[in-house]
Order: sequence, then structure tokens, then C-alpha cells
Amino acid sequence: MLSCAQLSSWVDELRQELQSDEVADTLEAAERLVEQCGQQRDSSLDASVSTIAQGETLLQELRCNDEDEVCRKNTAKEIKKDTVGTDNSKYVSERRRMREELRKMKTCY
Repeated sequence: MLSCAQLSSWVDELRQELQSDEVADTLEAAERLVEQCGQQRDSSLDASVSTIAQGETLLQELRCNDEDEVCRKNTAKEIKKDTVGTDNSKYVSERRRMREELRKMKTCY
């Protein structure tokens, strides 16, 4: 699970990389930069979805009564099933939304 400080640090590093003035000298170098950008985008989206899922898990656990062990276990199982199961439409749409947000961020910087 990422801490707030880790997530902030990671976002700062990503912003610095996006602000880089690195220019490719060759076609191969340009293709490498495009590939790196795609990998960073994918890892950013995956981390965002994972962080959202972890946050949802935490919120759900906080809603359960401390003495209610069954509630916590069932909630964790349900959330795990939602994130791993076949019905990932919620997370797919969230990933699309985050991708769009990253595109907007790129145009701002």
C-alpha cells in the first residue's frame, strides 16, 4: 500500500519527467521516448486504480464496527472480488478517467 508521502513523491517525480526538455536525435531515440511515455502512463494509471481500490477498502473497513470481525472479512473479500473478478467495468472507467486527467496534466505543463 502506498503512503501519502510515497504517492506525492511519485507524482512529483512524474511531473519533473514530463517537464523535461529531452529531445530525441534519431528516430530510434524518439521511439524509445514514446515507449517510455506509454509505460509511465500505464504505470500511472495502474497505480491510480490500485490506490483508489486501497482507499475504498480502507473506507469500507472504517465503516465496519471494530468488534465486527465478520464485517471486515466479508468487506475485504467483496472488494478483492471486485478488483480481481471479471466485472472490472468500474475500474476500467476509472482508468479511462485517469488517463484523460493525465492528458490534461501534460497539456498544462
